[in-house]
Amino acid sequence: MLAASTKDYKGIKDGTNEGEQGTAIFGGRREGLALYFSRLVRPLWKAKMIILGVRSL
Repeated sequence: MLAASTKDYKGIKDGTNEGEQGTAIFGGRREGLALYFSRLVRPLWKAKMIILGVRSL
């Protein structure tokens, strides 16, 4: 028996179950890509985007 809510809309079920948590296992390829991307973005993330104060022309 399916214990939870599966919404049925015109024959399409979304398959979500309340109370269940999914478990995802990420591989080395994803971790390497995340590390590479974080090192690329780090200088932009730490840079100051705005300068406070009045600038004379």
